[in-house]
Amino acid sequence: MIASLTFNGFFYSYEQKLFNNYHIEPIQMVGIEGVFGIIYCLIFIPILTFIPCPFQDSSCVFNTAGAKFMERPEMFFKEVGNSTFLLIMVPLEILAVGLFRTNGLAVTKYVNALARSLLNMTKTVVIWGIGIIVTVTAGESNKMYQWEKINAWGIVVQSVGFVFLVVATLLYNENIRIPFLSEPIAKSIEEKSLLTEQTV
Repeated sequence: MIASLTFNGFFYSYEQKLFNNYHIEPIQMVGIEGVFGIIYCLIFIPILTFIPCPFQDSSCVFNTAGAKFMERPEMFFKEVGNSTFLLIMVPLEILAVGLFRTNGLAVTKYVNALARSLLNMTKTVVIWGIGIIVTVTAGESNKMYQWEKINAWGIVVQSVGFVFLVVATLLYNENIRIPFLSEPIAKSIEEKSLLTEQTV
């Protein structure tokens, strides 16, 4: 989890640096990232296709003979071809991911990486909240809809953690100000002006 957060932080910051140094449109950046993603898939998927899966069954892909592997592309196309639902949902997911990436990069370009990080945290909180609502309503009669583990203490701890992350991000980005934790507005503006002049 820590490694993932560190990588995302570096990734967002580097994207902001690219936008600051070069004239790149968000949709163009999505296209470039997509090309690199296709290249990585063409390299690694054939390798993973022949590597046996050492994990639990739920984390592996089975071939037609029942053997476990890390990846089996032919099984993906077979399942998609045999399911009308998947035939509809896979293209929609590709479109949704493309729109999500484009909007995220637009926020990074026209606002900053911190704002994008805050939006991502908000998205996580919303998804978590919807998961709890579905679990306590539809999940009571159908185990398929038990998306979250309902534990009062766990919910309290997660709620406090989410609030802490959001408030800390807002404080750091100076969206909210606390008198004894924040610098005077005039001083902050003056320092930013001096920094901008030095950069230019």
